[in-house]
Amino acid sequence: MGKNSREIVKSAMKGSKDAQFNLSILHAKGIGVKQDDAKAFSWAKKAAKQGNVEAQLTLGNMYAQGQGVTQDYKEAQKWYLEASRQGFAGAFFNLGVQYWMGQGVERNYEKALEYFSKAADKGLAMGQYALGLSYLEEMGTKKDLKKAHEYLLEAATQGNIESQLRLGQLYTQGEGVEQNHREAFKWWEMAANQGDLMAQHNIGIRLRDGVGVKQDSAKSYNWLVQAAMQGLEASQVSLGRMYRLGKGVPQDDSQALKWWKMAAEQGNIESQCNIGAMYNQGIGVEKDDSQSYAWLKKAADQGNAGAQRGVGILLAHGMGVEQDRRAAIRWLLKAADQGDSEAQYNLGIMYANGLDTDPDEEKAYEYFTASAKQGLPPAQYALGVIHSNRGPNDPPEQKKSYNWHKKAADQGYAQSQYILGVMYSKGLGVKEDPKQAQFWFSKAADHGDALSSHSQDKA
Repeated sequence: MGKNSREIVKSAMKGSKDAQFNLSILHAKGIGVKQDDAKAFSWAKKAAKQGNVEAQLTLGNMYAQGQGVTQDYKEAQKWYLEASRQGFAGAFFNLGVQYWMGQGVERNYEKALEYFSKAADKGLAMGQYALGLSYLEEMGTKKDLKKAHEYLLEAATQGNIESQLRLGQLYTQGEGVEQNHREAFKWWEMAANQGDLMAQHNIGIRLRDGVGVKQDSAKSYNWLVQAAMQGLEASQVSLGRMYRLGKGVPQDDSQALKWWKMAAEQGNIESQCNIGAMYNQGIGVEKDDSQSYAWLKKAADQGNAGAQRGVGILLAHGMGVEQDRRAAIRWLLKAADQGDSEAQYNLGIMYANGLDTDPDEEKAYEYFTASAKQGLPPAQYALGVIHSNRGPNDPPEQKKSYNWHKKAADQGYAQSQYILGVMYSKGLGVKEDPKQAQFWFSKAADHGDALSSHSQDKA
């Protein structure tokens, strides 16, 4: 124990409330003495009973957090009230938090605002922030963007990071103030310089894109890396995108994979999907279907429809995992239920062909239709074929076939373009028109369709 610590202990033993409070801090932090929350609590209580206002606030905090004593919000409130009677701003704020959160008292936003106002009137930045947030989010009071801005500005000017972040958002969105990206950047830069990771990410993105500030790829990269290395998923994901696309940095798939893996290991769904796709296609890494399946499965387990579809397809084909078509159908159904058009199309194929299930034309048609209505060309083509086969000599069925093939053909789907050529040449579902037939055969040929090239030669 150092000389200063011994002096504090000596004064505390003699009953000095200030020394007792200081000794409580030393025990709480383990400075000059052994860290001991129970002793910290004991000395804080002695000082608080003698009226030391900081000790009263600290004692309230210890009761609220269960530090060195059993958690007790009622006791916490008792000591906050004691400190508030001495006009201590922090006590007003903590009482506001209790009413805001319903800790030891019935939740009451109006009462919380009363205490936040008292804290704000004494210049406490957190009180000002709480009031600004209340007016912004309409919590306990009517929404008032002007007052919200005023209180957030007061707190932000004192260096309150949360208020600086909120001001940046307000200026970005033009909410309650005129949209001003330069002003948004200013406040986020203040928060970033205080170490806030989200602010570092925000200004990194804006420096990259030149929004509210002159474009600067080097500074952008430095801010994003700073946030990413401290674990911010958003920056890790953004760096992965930048390297994958060569935006602001040289294109580098291996670097994209590196940053996405950092985010994916924290459970980031987008990154897990991206890594799964890279292993599946051998982009930036050697093709590895087992790794593709493993990463897609992580995202699928979190409910991502695209990943659920990918897992289903890999299971259906036994790629990177033992083939299990029944399991494949289960995963595809999960994705299809979320509206994934490609999963719906794949289910249509499986039901139509009876892959590990009895062929079911009705279900196949149902899933092809759901997918086709979302604009997926292969599903539209499939419906065109179904209607054509249903009634080779039935004009209404041929018309339906034409309509679906036309939708796919208009999106550049070569097989449907070729069939439209056939339909126009033979007058199936549409009036015979050699010029239109030639047009669609030519379109299909442009996409490399061999049959259409042959038909074009004969036309």
